[in-house]
Amino acid sequence: INLEKPVFMMPMGSLSDNLGSGEFLVMFDVKDVERLKKEFKEMGFNLSKGKDVEFAVRGREAVGIYKGETGFVVMMERSEKLNENYINQLTKSMSAGKTVDGVVDYMAVKADMTMFFTGDKSQKLETSGMKELDEIAQKMSSLSKGTYWIAQMSFNDQEAVMTADFNYGKNLKKYMPMMGDALSEEAMAVIADENTFAVYAFNSQFEKAFSMIMDNLDEKTKAEMDKSLSMVGGMDKFKTMFTGEFAVAMASGTEDMNVSAFLGIGDKKQVQSLMDGFGMFVGLKKSGNGYEMDGNRLEFNDKGLMFTTNVEAMNQLKASKKSLSKQFGDFKFGSTPVSIFVDFQKMAKVKDFEDFAEAFKFFEFMTMSMDNNSAKMVFKSNKPNQNVLRTLIEAGLEMQRLEEIRQEKRAQ
Repeated sequence: INLEKPVFMMPMGSLSDNLGSGEFLVMFDVKDVERLKKEFKEMGFNLSKGKDVEFAVRGREAVGIYKGETGFVVMMERSEKLNENYINQLTKSMSAGKTVDGVVDYMAVKADMTMFFTGDKSQKLETSGMKELDEIAQKMSSLSKGTYWIAQMSFNDQEAVMTADFNYGKNLKKYMPMMGDALSEEAMAVIADENTFAVYAFNSQFEKAFSMIMDNLDEKTKAEMDKSLSMVGGMDKFKTMFTGEFAVAMASGTEDMNVSAFLGIGDKKQVQSLMDGFGMFVGLKKSGNGYEMDGNRLEFNDKGLMFTTNVEAMNQLKASKKSLSKQFGDFKFGSTPVSIFVDFQKMAKVKDFEDFAEAFKFFEFMTMSMDNNSAKMVFKSNKPNQNVLRTLIEAGLEMQRLEEIRQEKRAQ
């Protein structure tokens, strides 16, 4: 593969109306055709010749080389779609240069790897088989028309950096911004435990998101939803119950993994009444100024509901207002409405992940920040003089090796 030229990743529907969006395509410039054919063969793909293309199909995957210069990989949800006609349709669209909104801008991006998503073809997504859910999904899919995002990734020594920019179509724009501001102190407090190795947190605007869904449902469906939410006062009450802020953290304990979480509450009295009235049906027991269930602890604070897997962790959560003690590059946890980090070095020491500890040791951390307009994700390896792409491949091979060992042990 010629990595001096871009590698393109996109849904198939980005190329042509005749190709669905439930499939994914990777295209790249071929540097050594014979070597690539050999690699394909070693992976179990036996290439056949077609018009302007050599390709092979195996299950839900296909690989090929178009005109001896462009390599491609196709990944699909349903194997029965992959056949020679489909591949010919794909290569015809590649040669015709058919595009949808955003693809021209996408092709102009200069990076080691670029990725593209379009909402224009989302109505072609596979259905679930449940009529009511499929009808809602189809109505909601019209919201994403004209929406696309473009991401670019750079592989450097010890570090992979991906940035993405979002472009919203007119149907979605009227509901923007969908995300809130930076995280509150109460949400960031979930990292109180010094052994925290992973956190996922976001601050959305729940009332806006709920209204967006309701606006795109018919009156009959709305009435049914309103009835099902009657125990909390109907839809109007429900959409003010939550603020849209949520955070969950995982930390290594002496025996088990500890979990702490925060859920932003807009109407504390309503939520409290619901928990007091219906909590018993799910095993929730009133205990002091909070609740307990199977050893887990829940308590309210000024902004929402706190959850921990033990009482000691709850005391830490209530007392903590501090930020991370460990620095992850220029990442500032909580400064954007979506904040995620994984500390791989701490994760490797957790009993629940011990089967893959050797693979995790390849990396230091992963961070992600996102707001309404853009996102940034960073992978940092612990090999300073090695391109991180090679490290990612080595880690992937190690994960595969460890999984094979696990399968062999299970078979014994």
